[in-house]
Amino acid sequence: MQDKIHILATLMLLTVILWSMPAESSDIPIIPAGTNDTSPCTLYVSPPDTLVFLDTEFWMDVVINISIVDLMGYDIVITFDNTLLEVKDVVEGSLPSDSGHQTFFYYWGNGGTEIHATGSIMGNTIDGPGALFSIKFKAVSVGTATLSVSYSELRDEANTSIAHETEGANVEIDIRIGVEKSTWGRLKMLYR
Repeated sequence: MQDKIHILATLMLLTVILWSMPAESSDIPIIPAGTNDTSPCTLYVSPPDTLVFLDTEFWMDVVINISIVDLMGYDIVITFDNTLLEVKDVVEGSLPSDSGHQTFFYYWGNGGTEIHATGSIMGNTIDGPGALFSIKFKAVSVGTATLSVSYSELRDEANTSIAHETEGANVEIDIRIGVEKSTWGRLKMLYR
């Protein structure tokens, strides 16, 4: 019995010592549950598929996933069909703006078919996941609009390009149909 108590006390002492020691990030890799440290870095438009109604305004985010580390700057072009969507605003995303570091963000368009956004974290880096920037659109016509990442460059603190994949998004634009009992819209909806 004495041996069991001695072993248990030794294990408890070792546990206390190990928990009280500061861990260096290089000593213990921390990988969030459900992630894979070999997964590719991905830059994508979110949400990937969405439904909006004609004449409504909505936000789409340009996001990097958890596999991106040491991001210092980016240069991204998002293309879209300007017969279906109109850009109302573009703002810096929460990942750079909430990092606590000074940032630079600038965007411009080419007359309505693309948004070119560039940004950097001044003198520091950030890790994913999070939104780099967000675009506010207005749905101006019925149809399916595709948002594509037509160009993207991600850079680390050594100004080296970060390899990554890209994914676009689809926005389905539909009209609202009145569904009151006495409207033609309700009749149309019944026979659609």
